[in-house]
Amino acid sequence: MTPCAFEPRFYERAAQRHLAKLVGKPVFVNVRWGLTGAPATRGEIDAMLVRDGRVVPAEVKAHRVQVETAREVLAKYARLGFRELVVVAPEFTRAAVTLLGGSDAPKVEVVWFVPVLDEIAAFYASGWQTFVPGWVQEALATGGHHVRFLLTRPSTSGHLVIGQPRSRVYDTAMIARIIRRLPSPPARVLWTPQRFTIPRDLIARGSRVTALGGFVPVDIDGDRLHQAYHACQAGSAGGCEHCLRYALREYARLAAALPDAAWVGVVRSGGRGVHLYLRDGVGLRAWLLRTAREARIRIDVNVSVSAKATIALPGSLHAGTMLPVTPLERGQGVPIGSGARAC
Repeated sequence: MTPCAFEPRFYERAAQRHLAKLVGKPVFVNVRWGLTGAPATRGEIDAMLVRDGRVVPAEVKAHRVQVETAREVLAKYARLGFRELVVVAPEFTRAAVTLLGGSDAPKVEVVWFVPVLDEIAAFYASGWQTFVPGWVQEALATGGHHVRFLLTRPSTSGHLVIGQPRSRVYDTAMIARIIRRLPSPPARVLWTPQRFTIPRDLIARGSRVTALGGFVPVDIDGDRLHQAYHACQAGSAGGCEHCLRYALREYARLAAALPDAAWVGVVRSGGRGVHLYLRDGVGLRAWLLRTAREARIRIDVNVSVSAKATIALPGSLHAGTMLPVTPLERGQGVPIGSGARAC
């Protein structure tokens, strides 16, 4: 029998939403647990449930749990001193269930959870293209952008990432046709905001492709901004609202520090922050990174520094949260600065 496995980040987000649905309220997720050291150095707990005034941790595994993994999980939470534990996975071996069920320190509740991938397929079978902003559609029409697909489940050959076919992509209709042929629905649809001479060979040809201009993306993750104060919270219907609030506040600081920047679009990432787009120009990346560093504005530098960086395609779906990557308007807390326009 083929082991049941999913893309880890997709499955973790989906399992966190499932737990929130089971308890009927948001759960704390990706909690840094410990009394000493910086938050980033502490061990992480995938989810924390509050039941009858008790804090119950949850461990999420995106694959079949074998007895060896079960032993490791029990040792981890016994060391942390928890008396109760929830273990979530798509599949457990009989020996693993026996071991987990027989544990008293901690006492374990086993939760079998398999995400409904038909919901993702239904999103891409409907009018998802209406979520794609006009400026993105105009960019795709050039045929110079590269598209990649992060699968919800590994292909038969074990791959989780699949690039676009040899033909160029010119519109969302072509992307929709590719998605229908994928071995499983995509957890994320990624694109390069920069145009390239040979976009289908972006990864394989390395530096031999030539960037032709486009947009510089900026990724702001809200969870990094509020981790020192409290953990993220995930409900059954989507992502962490704290993340969006903190990310928008950081964007307001960045917009104020770059008053003459040509902002093209601001979209919710579908996860824990926002994605911003600037029209590319000479020296823009260096100017952006220098300004962010001097003003101590926290952005994901890796996304902005490389012309080959991929980021979620606006209008696509973040399958882990089931939230579309949608444009944010002025009325949603987006501070549109000088030289910018709403998406």
